[in-house]
Amino acid sequence: MQATSANATTTTAVPTNQWSEIRTLIHQALDLRSMINCSQVSKSWSAEFTPRIWNTINLSSQPRFSELPSNIIAKNGQHIRIVRTVRKKSEFELFRDPSIQNIEQIRVRPKPSCRQQTFQLIRRNSRTLLKLDIRMGKSIISHPDFALEDAFVSPDLDFMPRLTELRIQNLTMTRKALSTLLSRCPNLTYIDILSCAIHGDGRSPGELYQHKGVIYLHASYHRVFNPDPDSPSDSDTAVVPLLAHFPKLEYWNVWAHNIQLKDSGVESIETAIKKYSPGVKKLTAYRATGSIVHDLLAKAFKNIESICFNYENLSTSGILGFLLHSSTLRTLRAIDPNFRDWSYDADRVIPVPDPLPNAWMIHMIFSRCAFLTSVDLPEHELDMDIIDIFPWACKDLARLRIRIKGLDTKELIMAMIRKWSRGVYIRRRQRWMGEQGQTASKYEGKAIKTPDSLAAILEEVARALMTDRSDGKDEIDDMISNDFNSIVPLEIEGEPANPVVDRVAAHLLKFEKLSEVWLGYKVWRL
Repeated sequence: MQATSANATTTTAVPTNQWSEIRTLIHQALDLRSMINCSQVSKSWSAEFTPRIWNTINLSSQPRFSELPSNIIAKNGQHIRIVRTVRKKSEFELFRDPSIQNIEQIRVRPKPSCRQQTFQLIRRNSRTLLKLDIRMGKSIISHPDFALEDAFVSPDLDFMPRLTELRIQNLTMTRKALSTLLSRCPNLTYIDILSCAIHGDGRSPGELYQHKGVIYLHASYHRVFNPDPDSPSDSDTAVVPLLAHFPKLEYWNVWAHNIQLKDSGVESIETAIKKYSPGVKKLTAYRATGSIVHDLLAKAFKNIESICFNYENLSTSGILGFLLHSSTLRTLRAIDPNFRDWSYDADRVIPVPDPLPNAWMIHMIFSRCAFLTSVDLPEHELDMDIIDIFPWACKDLARLRIRIKGLDTKELIMAMIRKWSRGVYIRRRQRWMGEQGQTASKYEGKAIKTPDSLAAILEEVARALMTDRSDGKDEIDDMISNDFNSIVPLEIEGEPANPVVDRVAAHLLKFEKLSEVWLGYKVWRL
């Protein structure tokens, strides 16, 4: 690209990082077949596209990779970064070449006969591995062919595993082996332990390594408090809970399916958390049923800031448990609905399931939890009439994903989004104009050049949204008053008035920080 002046011609190079961004966008727009075709155009194109083609190998979604000759895979082994869904011995054989040693993510489901191949693949890539997901079809006992902790050992004194995420399922190991594994992976922040038996009480030397980097744990209630099925749980020598390994834990995703906690069980959780992981502030109660959600929130945890739960299993006692953390609760999220093709970005209006008993109590969360900033309840339908009874106290709400009674078509949802977004932009413009007025009075009429700031850009956007092209003063006065309870949405030319649309838009405009909304049809951000 050239810039020509009267005296000389200079060449301005496009910044390298800009070319990198352009190439990334091109790669994202192409499917695998298109990238293969591009790699055959020339040597330079081959050098550009070949690493992208071989970056990820998923034998589940790309079964043709398993049909390639091993020498072809070995030739491009240095480009492989992600390997997924490796199961059979023949599939592990595809990755046995020494050149395949730069993998960053491995997800395997090995059969019992593939222990040694699994171990070798992990060990060869232990220097670069960031995420490891290993799930056995049947429980596998740790032995010399598969001692996972030994996969992260190297004679190189400078060797330091980079592993940050670990998921293991159906593995049997000793408590000492687990501690050794944790000590050899200092960069771990996330660990998922499912259906694993961990033998040992955690009281012997070398059995209780405390990893101060792990902040996220996904493990069932039984696995945490009874990791060794062979150990008595009601004795003075009961095993030390797995929480003892994670003193800096912040987030516990607890699998609590079909269990009823006795008071002694709840007390043991409270005692263990207070002693070993006092920093737990985020809780996911996946598949928790009955009163366990209430028991955990009422008796075991203190000052929870984030709760994720299964909406269809939510009970009245669970909602009351949420309210016990009203002074600290900031994030409330239901697990995504489990039905086919469900997505927040679906190009259709998502149907509303049958309401839960006492679903109206959800309104109490909005009215009592003043510090809520994010709410994801895609299966719940709010009733605007009940909102009048329980006014929302969460003035800092920034994200809302929920259904509202009466907004049940794409047209109605879009009409509300247009009115709400228009009101937001007008309010931002009013605030910017007020700030400019204050600045002008501060300098007592001195000429001030208006900066080309984000506020100025927002003003232009708001002006473009106004259909009558007026200066907007009267509209702003009508739209926004000092009392946000009296906000009346502006009529948009060519769009019929609808009391539900107007009412919902007026309600959402009360929350000045609200910038992301989902009401049943796609996510909208301002």
